[in-house]
Amino acid sequence: MQRFLFPLLLPLLLLCLVGCSNRGNQLDIPLNDGEFFYTDSVRPDEAQRVANYLAKQNYFDGTRHKIVQLDKQNGTYLFRANFADSVLEGSDNQVISSMRRAVAMELSKLLDDQRVEIQMCDDGLNTVKTIPQPNHGTRLSMGQGDLFFTSTIKPVVAERLRTFLMAQGFTGKNSITAQLNLQNTTWQFRIMVLPQKAKDPDYIATCRAFGAQLSSQVFGGAPVEVHLCDLDFRTLHNIDWATIQVIPAAPPATSRADSTAKK
Repeated sequence: MQRFLFPLLLPLLLLCLVGCSNRGNQLDIPLNDGEFFYTDSVRPDEAQRVANYLAKQNYFDGTRHKIVQLDKQNGTYLFRANFADSVLEGSDNQVISSMRRAVAMELSKLLDDQRVEIQMCDDGLNTVKTIPQPNHGTRLSMGQGDLFFTSTIKPVVAERLRTFLMAQGFTGKNSITAQLNLQNTTWQFRIMVLPQKAKDPDYIATCRAFGAQLSSQVFGGAPVEVHLCDLDFRTLHNIDWATIQVIPAAPPATSRADSTAKK
């Protein structure tokens, strides 16, 4: 009987082996009802760093079986993970924005600032949605926060701003995620905040004063704008130069720094 069953089962066994091998190498670590695979284009230490980060963030929380695969194609890392049907079928932009920031940006830092693409998959790891990493510019680390600068900015200027921000206490629990851009002759200091902060009069007043301080102490009196932005650096509220220059330059209270913008 076994002699007759084996030819019938062999195609099924081969199909299973091919399906498993397509996912790549599996990390042999406990992940609370989760699996982590990586392809041959990814180094084991890179896979381990990403898996450790996910475990630290309690990504594998045991609520459902989660599968992750890390791949690399044409210089871009592909972070592929299965999601519930309700997430895949939904159109919640806030979830997508959070994914871009919390996953793509954080994974990019873990992977030596290389580009990362998020692929949201079904339980068979078939890609349903693709989320490219937003291009915020070149990144400078500020402890738990980050300063990005666009191609309009010279590195020496960005470094000067980073030194100033860290001296002002924007590290640790007061860390921020910010971006520097130059539009014509106006310096744009862009900072990630939660939507309610962009409507808070007290916080806006603090940022006005900080814009004046940036102009006088970092940019030699040149015009400065402070943009309060969402998690994709889209402007929610713009404090323009005409508003900033009518008040004296005064340092803001670092205790008011938007801790919600930290990594």
